[in-house]
Amino acid sequence: MSRVRILPGPPGMFRRRGQRLALGGRRVGGRRYVPSMDRVAVGVWSAERPGTRRERRRGWLGRDRIDPRDALLLERCRSVHTFGMRVPITIVFLDGSWRVIRVIRAPPGRLLFCRRARRVLECHVGANVRLGDVLIPGSGPRDARERP
Repeated sequence: MSRVRILPGPPGMFRRRGQRLALGGRRVGGRRYVPSMDRVAVGVWSAERPGTRRERRRGWLGRDRIDPRDALLLERCRSVHTFGMRVPITIVFLDGSWRVIRVIRAPPGRLLFCRRARRVLECHVGANVRLGDVLIPGSGPRDARERP
């Protein structure tokens, strides 16, 4: 009976001794497996949520335009950059309760940071988002004053 030693790795991913992993993927049956981004409804947007480091790093890079209904949701994120982008975007910093704490219209070539943020929503430059809005997954944005 052979023993398999599990080495520490990224959360949810296990490796055997001697097995190398490709960045942003894992080995399944000797082949590289790279999952695609899953979609989640956040407010009025259909947001892509990257599942790997490679997808997070790529983000919106290489796109000539962004559909006004599309967004990119980065969980556990406090800083983003727009280096290498071709179009300006709106960056929405969200706290732990999905409340908008900062909104920035960012041109390409910027580095942005918000210490209180827990997640970031990158969307079309014309997005109508205001400070204090609460973006609940699966529903439209609400004003913080309208909360029961």
